[in-house]
Amino acid sequence: MPAKFMKTPGSVEPRRTAARRTPAAPLAAIGVLLLSGSAAPGATYSTSDVSITIGSDGKVTSILDLTTGVERIKTTIPVYQVHLVSIRTGGEFVAPTGYSLSGNVLTYTFGSVTPAPVVSVQVNTYARYMRFKVTSVTNGGAIEELRFVQLATRDSLDRSAERLMRYNDGGHQRYLGLYQLDEYTQTIIGPAGAGGYLHADVDPALPLCPGFVGRGVALFACDIDLPAVRDVLELVEQGEGLPLGTPVKRLPTLKRSTIFWANFHYNDRQRMLEIAHAVGAGHMLIFRDMWADVQHQYAPLAMWGSYANIKAWVDQCNAEGILVGAHTLPTYLANNSSVYILPGVDPRIRRDRSITLAADLPANQTDGLIQTTTSPAGWPTGEYERDIVIGQELIQYTSLKTSPPYGFLGPFIRAKNQTGAGGLGPQDHATGAAIERLVNTAEGTAYQLGLANGGTAEQIAQVAAAVKQAGFNYVYADGMEEIEPPFGYTTGLILSMYYKALVDAGAQLDYFESSANTMGYSWPLVSVWGQMDYYLQNDTFKREVDRNVPHMSRDPGNPDPRQLGWAPMCHPSFGQTSTDELEYLLARSAAYGVPIVVHMWAWNIDGWLNRDANFALMKKYEEVRLAGVLPAAERELAKTLGRDFMLFSGEDGSHHLLPVQLLNVGDNAASVRGYLSSTPVDGRRYATLWPLQPGGNASVRLMGVNPQDIVVRDYAGNLVSVAAPSPGQVRIPLASRVYIRLSAAPDVAQLFADAIVE
Repeated sequence: MPAKFMKTPGSVEPRRTAARRTPAAPLAAIGVLLLSGSAAPGATYSTSDVSITIGSDGKVTSILDLTTGVERIKTTIPVYQVHLVSIRTGGEFVAPTGYSLSGNVLTYTFGSVTPAPVVSVQVNTYARYMRFKVTSVTNGGAIEELRFVQLATRDSLDRSAERLMRYNDGGHQRYLGLYQLDEYTQTIIGPAGAGGYLHADVDPALPLCPGFVGRGVALFACDIDLPAVRDVLELVEQGEGLPLGTPVKRLPTLKRSTIFWANFHYNDRQRMLEIAHAVGAGHMLIFRDMWADVQHQYAPLAMWGSYANIKAWVDQCNAEGILVGAHTLPTYLANNSSVYILPGVDPRIRRDRSITLAADLPANQTDGLIQTTTSPAGWPTGEYERDIVIGQELIQYTSLKTSPPYGFLGPFIRAKNQTGAGGLGPQDHATGAAIERLVNTAEGTAYQLGLANGGTAEQIAQVAAAVKQAGFNYVYADGMEEIEPPFGYTTGLILSMYYKALVDAGAQLDYFESSANTMGYSWPLVSVWGQMDYYLQNDTFKREVDRNVPHMSRDPGNPDPRQLGWAPMCHPSFGQTSTDELEYLLARSAAYGVPIVVHMWAWNIDGWLNRDANFALMKKYEEVRLAGVLPAAERELAKTLGRDFMLFSGEDGSHHLLPVQLLNVGDNAASVRGYLSSTPVDGRRYATLWPLQPGGNASVRLMGVNPQDIVVRDYAGNLVSVAAPSPGQVRIPLASRVYIRLSAAPDVAQLFADAIVE
């Protein structure tokens, strides 16, 4: 939220101020201050779960939870009760001086400002929620911020997803929530001491905000369990005609896992589909640079030749039961764009800092100082954060000089990405020119487009048209964690713009996904949530899984489903994902009952050690998870972080997700990796082994057991024949992963420690 949203405690009544004339206020308008004459009648509005009473002075005198009978109002003392509506003007919130009621329309007059702003709010009640909507505003130019629903409560516990406040009514936990009904309305919810506040807020200074009229919010109460929240949100979304929403989140297809593909060639497209079948995935998400030429504004990538060729492949995938999604970056522009960078930096690219050139800068200067009138202290110096524009020329500086003479130090890259054919090239710049910083992505591959200046809207329209022509089944809007702040406002706004552009373009989408900064803000637009970049350069794969798992918490602001991802398989910079690392991820997927998103680099995947066994493992987890056959107690235990769990199948067709311990396998452990179930199931222990060297015909000889004591199956479930070199010994071939069920062994761990790897 913007900082100013946090400065005014919601439980404090805005103070009344003396009459103040705004700069453009005509003196003759002072007469509107007299609207506060006779008292209006009180009014109570109710759903099946909650009622709210507005007193004769326009203050909220009761917020009653009708299920538990508990009064939520902060105080019954009238002087401390708050008005339903307040405004910020002159930098501070002020209370109304007049109030009237006509039917279901509440009208508030703010006579401390001249001419007096007048705000009307309509209240409509339905079975499970009530809608508050701003229907008219006069002298809106004097309003810097409007709170058209302002509630102060007592005994709140905490907030959830910026729209729900939690209460404990004698052991019965309940929510009181506000749900924004348009992308311009913000909900501000939070605890304040032993109380809490819930606000519906509109700030006209935020980008593209069309004003106050039409802004709406839904007020509701419900139990805190996920089905109850989901049900009431669905009623709100359906009743108010909001796009996508909870019905889409319940689509069966969203329970399926996804391969996020990068680095495959057109001739490999059939192979990509075959791998999707092999791992049991329901979706393939295609990395933006694999389908779109972003240097030329989402033209079809050369390897496809045309969007029609992409669509033909998507249609083939659909015919075989696989959905194909388009990874997109709708708010970013490629930093080597042939249209918006090469011939001159387009004004619609976002700038977040500006300073003035203090001395002429000739086109041939590539080192020294670009002098500025004031200090550039605080300007970024990170690797991808030093791109500035003067006029239309893009320049990269090296460091800052924050003592006189101030400026940017070289060496400089002049006309960065602007020196090719048709490029702008280095330019002369005169004293007094503006120096502005362009906002890069974290990887330095693109620039952020401006929201208010139309850059984002233009890019979104281009992307939507490309998605439509390519026939993708869904889109993934990436980069939402790096969009223009304030995130609480811009995330929902940008996703709404994108959705509307896709509809206008005629795209036939099954659903819509987005990256971070979505929890609690994007209202009904994002269908799946939980993806997270894995920073393998800083930590291990398993610890990155542990960092991803908290995203699976049941946040009622974003009902099911969730995803675990993006987990890299065979990262080109950090090497192969081991079999036990893969299963560590899959076990959490099964524990939480959620699909995964695995990021695969096609050029690396065929060299993956035990590749086919890993593919089969992914498919088996997918099938078992979707079938819901794992025992609940095993799933709950498998949520334990930092501990390995693996999937084993009994001869009776049962499946178990069991804690395991790493095995010391013989005298050549570098060649074999193995795990043993920590506890028996039906009196039997399970173990699994796989080779750590590609190719070859390794085997493991166990001493102290006979062939009738064990059952060995390969990763596909086929029985593996074991040899008996001599009585009391078995030799297990180890071409790939095997699963072993032991019915007689006093010390299984020692059995494998004494084994011979051959």
